[in-house]
Amino acid sequence: MERLAAVATTLLLVAGCGDFAVQDLPAGRHVLTARARSGGYEVSRAQARDEAGEYCERSHQQAVIDSFEYLPAAGLDAVHASRVYFSCSP
Repeated sequence: MERLAAVATTLLLVAGCGDFAVQDLPAGRHVLTARARSGGYEVSRAQARDEAGEYCERSHQQAVIDSFEYLPAAGLDAVHASRVYFSCSP
């Protein structure tokens, strides 16, 4: 089931949907990955931060960023990606 969720998450992100997938982690933490075709690391990082904020705002909370992970661009598409680990706090 987790593998299916991971595949679904990847497909949503690659498709460029306006919605984003957040995976729940232990201890109330979450992770999401944002991708940017242009602008490189800075754009994908900003997008990841914004998406974490939007996710937490849905429950009237604020995102508390734990860390970012840069996933280097690869292949002909040169899509840059940043993964953000965060929690939501009132």
